[in-house]
Amino acid sequence: MALANLFPAQRGRDELDSFMYQTVAHEGICAIAECMDLPLFRAPIRAATSLNQELEYRTTEGDEVEELFRLLAHVKAAMPEVDAVASGAILSNYQRTRVEAVAMRLGLVSLALLWQGDQRALLDEMVDSGVEAVLVKVACMGLTPRQHLGKSLAEMRATLHRLNDEFGAHVCGEGGEYETFTLDCPLYHRRGPRPMPLAATAGAEGAGPLSGAARGQEDRGGAVGDERGGGRRRGARGKPPPRPPAPPRQAGPPRAGRPRPPPPAFRPPPRPC
Repeated sequence: MALANLFPAQRGRDELDSFMYQTVAHEGICAIAECMDLPLFRAPIRAATSLNQELEYRTTEGDEVEELFRLLAHVKAAMPEVDAVASGAILSNYQRTRVEAVAMRLGLVSLALLWQGDQRALLDEMVDSGVEAVLVKVACMGLTPRQHLGKSLAEMRATLHRLNDEFGAHVCGEGGEYETFTLDCPLYHRRGPRPMPLAATAGAEGAGPLSGAARGQEDRGGAVGDERGGGRRRGARGKPPPRPPAPPRQAGPPRAGRPRPPPPAFRPPPRPC
C-alpha cells in the first residue's frame, strides 16, 4: 500500500485553477505519509489545463489527467504488487470517470468507497469514528475565513447541516464549499501536524486558504521530534515574524538569577518529497 499525490509545479503556489485536483495545504502531505507509515509518491502538476472536458474522458495529451496517469504508472512500476487505486469521490462524475479511465489503462481497479453516499450520514460517520479534520479553505455562502478556517468537522457539523437546509450546500463539500486537512484518524499511527493560519484574505465569495508551517507531530504515547507545539509562527511568506526591538539596557551591575532557557526549536514545514 502507498500514497500518491500531485502538487503545483510552481514553488510557493498553494492552489491551482483545476477541474480535477485540489491542492490546498499540499505542504502537509509528507507529514500525513509519516503518520500513516506508508511510502509516498509525489509529482508536480505541469499541465494544469482541462483540454478534454467531456464527461467520459479519452486520452488527451497535454490534459491535466495525464499527470495522474504518469504518477500512477510510476507507482505501479516501483510497486508491482499494487492492483487498485482508491479515491474519495462522493458525487463528482467528472472526477470519478477520469480516475476510472486512468486505472483502466494501467490495469488497476478503481475504488470509490464513498460514492453517492448520503452526505449527512457520511459526515456524522467520519466525526463519530474519530476523523479529526480542519477546514483549510472555504468558498460558499455562510462560510468565512475569519470565522471558520481551522475549525474541525466536529465543530462545523451543526453549521454544515444548517447551510444544507438553508442554501442546499453540500454537507461534505462536494460542491467546493470547503476543503479540509486531516490531523488524526484511525489510519494514523501518530497525530499529524496542524496547519498554522497565514494570510487568509476573503474575496467576493468569502473564500480564503489556510496553510503554512506544521507543528511537531505527537505519537500516541508521547511527543515525537520537537516538543509539543514548540516553535515560532511563520509569516505569510514562510519567514519568521520580526522580533520586537529589545529595550535599551541600563548601566549597572549584572542581575543574579537563573540563566535564560534556550529558545524552543523550530521545525520547518515539510518540503515536497
